[in-house]
Amino acid sequence: PSPLLSQYLNDNSRYYCHISVPKKNGGYRPIDSPNRQLKAIQRWILRHILEKLQPSVYATGFVPGIALKRNAIPHTGNQYILKLDLKDFFPSIKASYVYSVFRAAGYSKQIAYSLTSICTLNGYLPQGAPTSPCLSNLVCLRLDQRIGKYCD
Repeated sequence: PSPLLSQYLNDNSRYYCHISVPKKNGGYRPIDSPNRQLKAIQRWILRHILEKLQPSVYATGFVPGIALKRNAIPHTGNQYILKLDLKDFFPSIKASYVYSVFRAAGYSKQIAYSLTSICTLNGYLPQGAPTSPCLSNLVCLRLDQRIGKYCD
């Protein structure tokens, strides 16, 4: 990898700003925001790699061009609606799951490792990185499909 990318492949924690944002219901949400250069690299990965991969048909959050209304329409008139809020969602997604997404997309072990290192922080998906929402949808593809089968 280029010297520019190499600096982000091992311990990239020094390239993140750690802040806490107040939640509506009390408490704080930890945000790990990458610096300008790392964020630009992550945005490139998002646009040129991740957004070309197909998330689950059930995934409407974090998908460009998918409005909240499109998510709600299939549920109108249903007697029951299941709403889930997964605690610490992004940090619960491990780097190994992210690596699997890149390998499944056809990248070599070395490239998948490098992409994973750039998109994760301390072995998990950081809340605040531009790649995290799309990666979370791709990681949860099978989970979405399994839950979707019960709802159809």
